[in-house]
Amino acid sequence: MKNKIILFLFFTGFVSLNLGAQSTTALFQGTMVAGSSANAVMLKIRPNETFSGQITNVQFTVQIPNTVLPQPTVTIKNNPLSAFVPTGNYLNQVTDEGGFYTYLFAATTLGSPVFSFTNGVEVNALELQINNSTINTTAVRFAHLANGGSTSQLAFYIEVSGNENVNYTSMFYGPGSVNGGSYGSYSFVPIANVALPVKFTAFDLVKKDNDAYISWAVENETAITDRYEVERSLDGLTFEKIILLPKLNNGSTNNLYNAIDRNISKIKSNGTIYYRIKQIDANGQFVYSEIKNVRVTEKNQTITAYPNPVRDISTIEIDSPMQQDIAMNVLSADGKVLQTITMKAI
Repeated sequence: MKNKIILFLFFTGFVSLNLGAQSTTALFQGTMVAGSSANAVMLKIRPNETFSGQITNVQFTVQIPNTVLPQPTVTIKNNPLSAFVPTGNYLNQVTDEGGFYTYLFAATTLGSPVFSFTNGVEVNALELQINNSTINTTAVRFAHLANGGSTSQLAFYIEVSGNENVNYTSMFYGPGSVNGGSYGSYSFVPIANVALPVKFTAFDLVKKDNDAYISWAVENETAITDRYEVERSLDGLTFEKIILLPKLNNGSTNNLYNAIDRNISKIKSNGTIYYRIKQIDANGQFVYSEIKNVRVTEKNQTITAYPNPVRDISTIEIDSPMQQDIAMNVLSADGKVLQTITMKAI
């Protein structure tokens, strides 16, 4: 049996953990600006002191009016503080109260690197993306509900190295900000007209004869919706633009589009051809539809003559999968070549 050795180490004095130059007096405020896409917002925080420490707890609450139907989804698009507050640490809570859909993103950390804050300098904290609404734009609030709302967690909260560092007197700054003055009051900063990308409500692909008929329906077309591009791929991986359609500009937010990719067997004689739709806004932002495909079956050349045998006049039909020169021999009943005809199949 192996011997187990246990060492007891005794220290005199104090053990110090390297948590940085902590502060119990530093206070954070929050604000919100437009994000990296038309349907995204960036949450920012700003301290009133220069200090450093580990970010140990954060709570960010955003709200959207509950008149928006169906209820939008809000997800993390980008986490600038991922090295200090890992994205996987965030828990999401959604409630409906006070006339708003309310979304909480909260995270706790242990053993994260020390972050150095600078007095008055904004820090990008979390970028959120809003999806699945049938309206053109929506208003969003970065908020703190009185006493944390119905769950006691729907708040604006920053904790550094275990210290609560929130400016409850003036939690939010920026255009339109409203501050209730305490933890027990409602405070927020709004951002208006967050544009939502078009939503593909249908995408159909049908092969008729040798053509691919493509149609799609969308919601949420706005003034910034610019155009649609039909993209085609022969392998399902690499796509190329083949058709461009401008926005209909008919005053409707719900529209149906149609396109045709003709003679597809000349593009690929056998196998599968893939298609998708790319919607592009005037500012360059874009969104893709799902990918659909059609099967192209290789076609053998067929020649039909009627009536056959013939006395005076005969009709000859040639069905060819490609352009090519075709030579035909007209034979007599005893097998002699009476005439040779050359033509091009197109």
